[in-house]
Amino acid sequence: MPKPRSTEPQKALGQAIRLLRERHEHLTPKRLAKRAGIQVKTLENIEAGEVDTTWNTTSWIAEALGVPMKELTELEEAIRLDEKGEVRPAEGRDGEGNGIDDAGSSAGGDDP
Repeated sequence: MPKPRSTEPQKALGQAIRLLRERHEHLTPKRLAKRAGIQVKTLENIEAGEVDTTWNTTSWIAEALGVPMKELTELEEAIRLDEKGEVRPAEGRDGEGNGIDDAGSSAGGDDP
């Protein structure tokens, strides 16, 4: 039997997206939305945890951020678990918790 669908928006995913976006000095919601090919209001609603998003939209955002989907979803999971008091988010490969360098590329390249 399938799991019942959550009625709560994915707040931790929005927090992860905002965290990664804010790591880029000049990456505004408007710029990220344009890179991802989505509306600014859509991105703002996702970051605020007010709406759910599709996998396609999430993958477009991850690509626009320059991070693999795996990294984004792992950060989302760490944030979600941390909110429950189960685990603290691990530091990323760059020592700041996001696994990306200042230029916005994924540290260490693609995983094999």
